[in-house]
Amino acid sequence: MLIRGRARLEEFTDDAVRDPEILNLAQKVRYELDPTIDYPRHFSGHVKVKMNDGTMLEENQPHPRGGFEDPLPPGEVEEKFRVNARLALPADRVDEIVRIITRLEELPAIALLTDKLVSQ
Repeated sequence: MLIRGRARLEEFTDDAVRDPEILNLAQKVRYELDPTIDYPRHFSGHVKVKMNDGTMLEENQPHPRGGFEDPLPPGEVEEKFRVNARLALPADRVDEIVRIITRLEELPAIALLTDKLVSQ
C-alpha cells in the first residue's frame, strides 16, 4: 500500500512481492501484537510511519474497511470485483457478469450467472 497506493490481489503475486522496492521497504518494517485486540474476532489496525525527515504519520483503523462495520460503497465493490475478476476472466465476460448482477432479482435461474463465473 505504501509503495503502490493499493492492496489488490495483483500486489500479492510472486513477482510483486519480489520487487526490490517492496523488499527494501519490508526490511524497515516491524510489528507488534496488541494484546487488547480480540483477534481473530476483530481485525483492527494501527500503523505508524516514520519518514526520512523524522515526521511521524499515524493512522488507526478500528474496523476493517469493507467489513460489517465499515462496508464499501457499491461502486467500490464493483471496481474491486472488476479488477480481481480480470485476473481470471476476459474483460467482456466481466462486463457481462456485472450487467447480470445488476438485474439478479429478475433472473429466471441463477445458472445464468454462475455459468459466466467459471473460467473456460
